[in-house]
Amino acid sequence: MEKLTLAETYAIMSKYLQVNTSTYMKPHLKQAQKIFEKAYAENTDALFRFAYYRISDREQALDIVGDAFVRFWEALAKEEVREPRAFLFKVTRNLIIDWYRKKKSIPVQDFGETAGPAENAEKFMDMFAGDLAGADVLSEARLIIEKIRTLEPIYRETLYFRFVEELSPKEISEITGEHTNLISVRVNRGLKLLKAALRI
Repeated sequence: MEKLTLAETYAIMSKYLQVNTSTYMKPHLKQAQKIFEKAYAENTDALFRFAYYRISDREQALDIVGDAFVRFWEALAKEEVREPRAFLFKVTRNLIIDWYRKKKSIPVQDFGETAGPAENAEKFMDMFAGDLAGADVLSEARLIIEKIRTLEPIYRETLYFRFVEELSPKEISEITGEHTNLISVRVNRGLKLLKAALRI
């Protein structure tokens, strides 16, 4: 899987530190600092992958992830974060929606559609090439991603969170603000639609 380069990681951190150097170094925020560093180490690649999957623009994806971590720190400093991973995905998702709203040329409900399905599938699967064994597996994975992109946005996003990022229905509901039962229904319906598209 493609990783953020060290330079890109430092770019994200420096953006964060420029905004928050004064608060980051205060002694009473040691616990928040530990939570931040753990969440950063565990989630940076997944957040970047999610942002890149949605907008197909590496630099914009990096900016969005950097902004998400700035907001994460600000919320941590105010003790407003219960679930760091869900919080970070929710903020990243909202920043992506804001980015599309600013563009105005693409309906928000269709965000993530700046390139054709085949092109997006190719770019996205390149991130996983190192984790997949053999050309056949990679080819099948590309086909699945292509078919996922033909689903309605609500199913596409839910399946992405559930099976690519391996989030639980509860975590997905915290990100989207929707009930856990609704998320479970969407996962099941999305899988049925995907199987029908794949003819399996």
